[in-house]
Amino acid sequence: MRVLQNGDGALPVAARSVFPSRPDDTDSRMPWVLVVLMVLRVVLAGSLGLTFDEAYYFSWAQHPQLGYLDHPPLVAWLVSPVVTWAPPDPLLARLPILLLSLPFTWFVFASTRDVVGARVAWHAVVLVNALPSVALSFILIAPDAPLLTSWAASLHAFQRALQRNTPAAWLAAGLATGVALLSKYMAVLLFPTFALLLLWRRRSLLRDLWPWLALVVALLVFSPVLVWNAQRNWLSFRFQLGLGPRHGDDVTGLLSLLDFVAGQAAGVTPAVLVGLVLAWRARRHAPHDVAFRLLTFSCAVPLVIFTTLAWRHPLEVNWVTCAWVGAAPVVALLAPRCARIATIIGLIVLLGAAAYVPRPFLPSTHDITARGEGWETVAAAVRHCLDERGLRTAVVLGHKRYETAQMQFHLGRDLPVRPAHRGERYAFLPEATASHAVLLIRPTDATPDLVETIARDHGHARAESCAEVTRRRPGGEPLETFRVLLLRPDGAAARTD
Repeated sequence: MRVLQNGDGALPVAARSVFPSRPDDTDSRMPWVLVVLMVLRVVLAGSLGLTFDEAYYFSWAQHPQLGYLDHPPLVAWLVSPVVTWAPPDPLLARLPILLLSLPFTWFVFASTRDVVGARVAWHAVVLVNALPSVALSFILIAPDAPLLTSWAASLHAFQRALQRNTPAAWLAAGLATGVALLSKYMAVLLFPTFALLLLWRRRSLLRDLWPWLALVVALLVFSPVLVWNAQRNWLSFRFQLGLGPRHGDDVTGLLSLLDFVAGQAAGVTPAVLVGLVLAWRARRHAPHDVAFRLLTFSCAVPLVIFTTLAWRHPLEVNWVTCAWVGAAPVVALLAPRCARIATIIGLIVLLGAAAYVPRPFLPSTHDITARGEGWETVAAAVRHCLDERGLRTAVVLGHKRYETAQMQFHLGRDLPVRPAHRGERYAFLPEATASHAVLLIRPTDATPDLVETIARDHGHARAESCAEVTRRRPGGEPLETFRVLLLRPDGAAARTD
């Protein structure tokens, strides 16, 4: 494969069937495809019920902290303004996440354009936005959207630092990397990515002061999380370092690895995985610019690390989503046909999801979207119990984590919502006071002994049934039935003020 040299980079001749020889030309269709992708994300964000994890992260936003057990706090800080003015609506709650796709797209475009020109850059940003795992990241409330955005910003800033070696560029790289660390601990993989590239291609820069100052800036931005963890015996770090049980034999390890690969194929389409293989075969024809090497390293480092770990530990699909930020420009340049196929598949998947979610036809037992549906009915039953008993306030207890998270979303602005068993995960919530009446939400199949234990743990003696409510799908299919119990303070009438 020959390479066409130009002022902005190198374009493989094999790509000319998709990309003309003038890499700075703009394909007029690409901005419109991005608009379609954004519209599909908005449709899904407005029709998809809030998942358990989203409701859990939303409860973070109602109680902003410097850190939490599971992740750093940036997602909570971003969503927190919505808590103060917006009603409990999934689309409004997801609005900050949806908007993050705009700077994310710009950073990916700028990083690719500076290396191989605007035309390939347009195809790269359309590809990365169309990948199902990336699209989902910019719909759901989770740390992934701020991570992807700041990861892309960090790559762009580091590219500028490598090309210009100016103090401003290095400080911007440190700032963006620090923000990525505030988003999700997975951003720590930026450090070996940058270090390997500097040691291989720009070792002389390590003798300068500014790369080290960039590291200091990144740590300073991340310092609130360091302080929070230091005060709690490094609670969050210890939690994240637990990857789960090790696989005891090679057969189980192989099955785990195959499951990991299958999960990635589903998340980014098999065409992208094939495209990476073709890009590896065509690597001699890739641009030799260090900025393009950065994109390849940012993809290779997470993939190599997590593919190795998958042999011994069960991994989540979204843990390597950041790798596809650098993979999209590589595939768009060196395997353009795979990029086109993956984009089409991604569009079809998103179109199908946008059509399916408002009118689901699969049974709830085989449909994960059912987990977020019908909770507003349960919240309405809690409010009815308060009105019926003449109570102005009460502590709402969720029997399990997902009930607590959903009630926190639907009721948390007006009522204190707490888990029946607090634990470290909900340590950011204030303790429930025994001087208030308590409304306990529990499944109807929970044992009476459980109710007595919860009542005793919260200093309450009497439990009386207040309501029984079934959450349902939009079509009326029953999903789960709950009983709302009123637990009154021990030896006193419930407060009504």
